[in-house]
Order: sequence, then structure tokens, then C-alpha cells
Amino acid sequence: MKLDFFLAKASNVFIWKFIFVGLFFTPCLVFSQTFSGRGGALQDFDQEIHPDTFTIFVNSPNRLDGKQEGLRKVCMDVSHARSSDLKISLINPNGNTIWLTNRNGAESGRDYTQTCFSQNGFFGYIHQNENPFNGEFIPDGRFENLNETNSSLNGRWLLIIEDLRPGVKGFLGAWDLQFGKLDKVNTKKRCSLENPKYCRCED
Repeated sequence: MKLDFFLAKASNVFIWKFIFVGLFFTPCLVFSQTFSGRGGALQDFDQEIHPDTFTIFVNSPNRLDGKQEGLRKVCMDVSHARSSDLKISLINPNGNTIWLTNRNGAESGRDYTQTCFSQNGFFGYIHQNENPFNGEFIPDGRFENLNETNSSLNGRWLLIIEDLRPGVKGFLGAWDLQFGKLDKVNTKKRCSLENPKYCRCED
């Protein structure tokens, strides 16, 4: 009898732990959603700039109001033998535009390899790092501007890549947008009068 009682009690404890863990983690699992886009060849500068435009159409069942839920991360792979030639921008469905990266990398710096951008990028600002920019970074523009919307962030997102110098062609491989619950902005890493080392003037 004592053994049966002990086993029954242990079983009940396990069930309650299972329920608690399930309730705690389920919202996190349901919340994240990723949309992927096609890449393609990038035009070289030829007396004038030829922007290349790539599209992802977001159709999420979530609210994506830009306040509680919105864009968390942008990831991409770009093959280019001189990444400092490139300016890469992202435009949300409401027309808000930011630079993800503008002419970053050394003269001989190559590629963006598994490069991600978020508002609190783990490795800091992209312009304070080096090729192949493997990891998660804060973009040159204000990431939170992409989550500003009058209605929803569902719709057409545009990735614009411009080559600003002749001589090298490139290729955009995989790229995607990840949506979910938004984090608070880490102001300690922000460009401001109090943190001028994080600032970069426009070219």
C-alpha cells in the first residue's frame, strides 16, 4: 500500500510539473513566425546605381501591431568580394525605410555570412564589426522604425541592395524576416549624446 501511495503521489507531481512547463513555454513556441524570400544576382555599379529589389509578402494570423508583436530579426547571406560597395535597406509595408548596412567592411572584406539584424544585436552595431559579419547585429538605421505602423505589419516587405562602386558583382542568397513578441530596446547600446561612440554620420 505504501509503495502504491508513493507511486501515485510521484505520478501526480510529474503531471503537475508537465502542465506547468507546458503552460510556461507554449506561448513562446506559438509566437515566433519566419517568412523567407528568394535571392538573386546583384547588378554592379555602371556609371549609375542599379538597385536590386527583393520581396517577402508577410501574411501572419498574428496581430503584428508593431507594439507587442512585430519584426524581431532580419537575416541574410550575401556573396560579394567587396562588401563595402553595398548599401542594403529594408522597407516595411507602410513605407518606413532603414539602412541595415551601408558600405561596411574593409576594402578587401568579403560577404555577409549568416548575418542577422535586430534592435538589440548581440555583437553591437554592424559598422563596429568586420567581415563576414557572422552573427546578430544592430543595423545602421533604427530597427524600431520598421515596427512603426498605422494598422498591421502584414503586407509587402522590400529588401533593396545598391552597389555604389564599379568592378565587383555579387549575389543575394537566402534571406528571411522573423516576427514575434518584441523586446525592449537596450538603450545602453544606442547612438545618443550620452553614447557618441555608437553613432555614425550618413555618407
